[in-house]
Amino acid sequence: MDVLNALHHIHEKEADIIYLDPPYESDLGMQILYALGNAPFVTDNTMIIVETALDTDYSGAEEAGLELLREKRYKTNRHLFFKKKAQE
Repeated sequence: MDVLNALHHIHEKEADIIYLDPPYESDLGMQILYALGNAPFVTDNTMIIVETALDTDYSGAEEAGLELLREKRYKTNRHLFFKKKAQE
């Protein structure tokens, strides 16, 4: 089962940390973030960490209802830390 379908089979009430390491040259990371933005187990307390290439654009995460809290850069990749955007 692929990851996007598998997300529909998670029945936890809340996830504390979700770590993603999608293939760097694909848009799978953004697809997963969109799915997680609507997932019932992603709450205000859930931290989503994405490992990605240095030049991958994740600016669309805001449209998925997520906000970037922190970015940690390394020599060849980076980690992006997201949380759900506060409801207005």
